[in-house]
Amino acid sequence: MAVAGASEDVAASDMTFAWSSPEELRAAVPHWEDLAENAASPNPFYSPGFVLAHLDCIGWAENVQCATVWNTTGDERRLDALAILQRDDLRWGWPIRTWRSWTNSYFIKFQPLLRFQTAGVAARALYAGLSENGRHRTLLLNRAEAWSQERPSPHLGPAHIIHPSQRAALMARDDVDGYMKTEVSKKFRANSERNMRRLSDLGDLTFKTVSTAPEVRAAVDDLMRLELAGWKGKQGTSLASCSKDKAFGLAALQAGQCPQIACDVLSLAGTAVAVSINLISGGWLFGFKTAFDETLKKQSPGSVLHLLGTRAILENRAIIGADSTCVPGHPLESVWRDRISCATTIRSIGAPISASRLKYVVQTETVRNSAKSTVKTIYYSATNKKVTTTKA
Repeated sequence: MAVAGASEDVAASDMTFAWSSPEELRAAVPHWEDLAENAASPNPFYSPGFVLAHLDCIGWAENVQCATVWNTTGDERRLDALAILQRDDLRWGWPIRTWRSWTNSYFIKFQPLLRFQTAGVAARALYAGLSENGRHRTLLLNRAEAWSQERPSPHLGPAHIIHPSQRAALMARDDVDGYMKTEVSKKFRANSERNMRRLSDLGDLTFKTVSTAPEVRAAVDDLMRLELAGWKGKQGTSLASCSKDKAFGLAALQAGQCPQIACDVLSLAGTAVAVSINLISGGWLFGFKTAFDETLKKQSPGSVLHLLGTRAILENRAIIGADSTCVPGHPLESVWRDRISCATTIRSIGAPISASRLKYVVQTETVRNSAKSTVKTIYYSATNKKVTTTKA
């Protein structure tokens, strides 16, 4: 996931920073799609399909802005960076401007799009624009920034790390059978195979991965139906619980848009009993949502779907890696044995900030996040609600 091997033969003077309005974003969709497919760290949640669907169905808050960097060569312009950010100035007595990576309930990965070939130059142009060429002390906070090496990419400058963790991932390999037999948890595999036989006793059991527009639409409808009938529907957090959220889901999850959509569907006697929706960008697959028929929870169709879906991903030679986007401790860790490191990173991108002041900011942000996590835990415990484990 980290930037590696990028060729940077572009002069900084070729890069132009600009704030982009929603109208300008719509006009730049072909450039935007090209950037999303060639990003150093793919992020389907910042691609046109998701962002424009959010704009159309939910809208943005006043403090959300989109920063872009354009690479100009002669008469040609190419989009080399795009960051969607929230203005969130710190209020701890320090005069520091702060930008946070933008997120909402359905945007699970938050890193800016930087073109692979020019990632370092584009990042510097992006940060210079955000800090108004260094005249202001400015911080950038990237939520759950992911990388595959031991530390965040040096192209993005020094990072102060808080809340480091790892999440389940799946890297491409040649020996698919070997992985399924030796790497997948023996207990999980045995239980899933037993549940597969139990489901087969109830009717014809089929599994398929779909990606055409009609099939994807049907799979999305099935997922919404299953989610609404389950515990998420009861507590009002399913994709179809709110008319705006449902409209967003239908608009964003369309085959043929950027990102690509692929759905795993497990059907019993012709009716979907488990569905997983995945996003594909830059050769990477990202988990988005999974739902299953909770009346069949003793047969665990969700686990069966995960087992069969894992093999399907590994057999797809176009996929170089898969990011579960799940929080640590998710059951998928028993099937996806690789890991992606991630953490919230704090970077100083404007005028230098003293070590003591930055240390104070890091400590305060750590306390702030811990307090939010504690309040959330108490809330879910008091209301007897479940914590959604598909959001990082």
